Amino acid sequence: MTTTANDSNALFLQGNAHMQSGRFAQAAALYDRSLALNPAAPQVHNNLAVALAEQGQLDRAVLAYREALRQDPGYADAHYNLGNALHALARHDEAIASYDRALELVAGWPSALLNRGRVFAARGQQALAETSYRQALERRPDYPEAHNNLGLALALQGQFESAMQHFVRALELAPQLADAHSNRAQLRLLLGDLKRGWSEYEWRCRLPSWTLPALPLPRWNGRWDRTDGTSTCRCRTRQPRARYGRSSTGIDADCRRRAGFVCAVDANPRPQAGGAGRRGYWL
Repeated sequence: MTTTANDSNALFLQGNAHMQSGRFAQAAALYDRSLALNPAAPQVHNNLAVALAEQGQLDRAVLAYREALRQDPGYADAHYNLGNALHALARHDEAIASYDRALELVAGWPSALLNRGRVFAARGQQALAETSYRQALERRPDYPEAHNNLGLALALQGQFESAMQHFVRALELAPQLADAHSNRAQLRLLLGDLKRGWSEYEWRCRLPSWTLPALPLPRWNGRWDRTDGTSTCRCRTRQPRARYGRSSTGIDADCRRRAGFVCAVDANPRPQAGGAGRRGYWL
């Protein structure tokens, strides 16, 4: 092995160390340096693409994955990773083609089947998504994410009893899986199980995608600031029941940081139909 090749490989290994520690920008810089010395390195192109995708640079990541595959068309991981990047870009047809190619190279790959199902679901093709999730479970019956996604696909097709069974199974396998809790909660609410549904619905606050909507109202400072005896505020709350004008206690730690309830509260409430001087809506 030449000195240049040795230097290129050393930079690649340093980049991998940064990747494992979550330092994606540093990893990408090292991979770039490695490729400057030895551009014919599909694994380095793949890892560079992963580092770019982790930083949200999906278009650049797609180019790097394609270069890895130009150099090694049978690189299954690169096909799979390319599918993930294309899915994130909502390029659904291309994503499915990438997952299909990965599955030709690694038959029955559970993660590829799961993510292919997610693309079908994003396109509104729930029956095809269901088939892909079931194929993933045939290869890996203890796959909690596949049970959760299958449950969602079934629920969206009106198969509520079967959907509930898969949400329950997902949570038996992964009790902290927030997506499954949120989906089960919504199904319980849909089926009229309000007590358990509202309680479990708090799990939505733990979803990575959940954020408190921006509102043109300040957070309540606990004081009555308006001269007309009312205070417009964004109060912390726990239960969706607050939308009916009821307060709450025992606020969940995650929801305390992230959830909110917008209300107008009368400092001197008078009895009235539908509530006592309080109106609002749950976020």
